[in-house]
Amino acid sequence: MKIEIGTVLEFDLPDVMEGKGSTPVKLIFGKDGISIQPKGMAVYDGDYAPILIEKQDDTIRLVYWGDINQQEPEILDMSGALESSRHLVKDDYEDGVCGDCQEPIPDDAMYGEACVNCGHVWNPVAPCDDGRGPGE
Repeated sequence: MKIEIGTVLEFDLPDVMEGKGSTPVKLIFGKDGISIQPKGMAVYDGDYAPILIEKQDDTIRLVYWGDINQQEPEILDMSGALESSRHLVKDDYEDGVCGDCQEPIPDDAMYGEACVNCGHVWNPVAPCDDGRGPGE
């Protein structure tokens, strides 16, 4: 489904806590991006949506006004969420092989999954609490 610029979708956003109700929200598809306007929220200088998803210089950005009394928005650069930035599991294992069975780790292996050969669960490598490196 392709949504045209100028389209406004309205829905009720349920509270994640059951029984706490919902908030009406408008999604506004404009030439500058996608605006999100929960009912009762606005920006410093008018009744505009306090959340905007935009593309600037080939980068997706989340622009938001978390405080109606602040004139300038906060801007979150989303380039760290690019699939191309994903750290591969096999990069955490010497020579890219399973530490138990020495079989190559697939490029698409995800943390929390297991080696199909021996059942070893892939876990991110992290320093120990006492500051030592892994395995020290």
